[in-house]
Amino acid sequence: MSLIRMLAESGRYLFHGSSLKLKELEPRQAYTRNHQTGLMEKDGTPAVFATNVPDIAIFMAIMDKSRIRGEFRTSFDCTNGNGRINVRLSATSNVLSSLDELSGFVHVLEFSDFNKREGKVAEYISLVSVFPVAVVSVTSADLVRKIEEYNPR
Repeated sequence: MSLIRMLAESGRYLFHGSSLKLKELEPRQAYTRNHQTGLMEKDGTPAVFATNVPDIAIFMAIMDKSRIRGEFRTSFDCTNGNGRINVRLSATSNVLSSLDELSGFVHVLEFSDFNKREGKVAEYISLVSVFPVAVVSVTSADLVRKIEEYNPR
């Protein structure tokens, strides 16, 4: 079992994925795609976003638009069913064909520095800067879940 998964099982840590190794994570404005208009829209107030699901952080860490040629669309969905968090990861076909070349960093963060985001299954936020307790280098090989081909709804 990987270090990240052992830390996740402890329940004491959350995870933030980035293509950059950061000493401090500062609040940033998140955006999400409006599926009706296709436009990117602000998603809440600026915050540091983290998750308790390692695969989401790993996915976010390796999805670096600057390393991909052509169309770049990625998505993850979380649902809560039967007491389990169900996660679906997806990316466009050209991203999928480049997975072996992608890497990034998962920042391990203290759970106590975050609040659960209302209405979200596996998303936590901090409105102030946070400092990682560890930073782990990751690749697509660290994912447990398979990334599916992106299919807009």
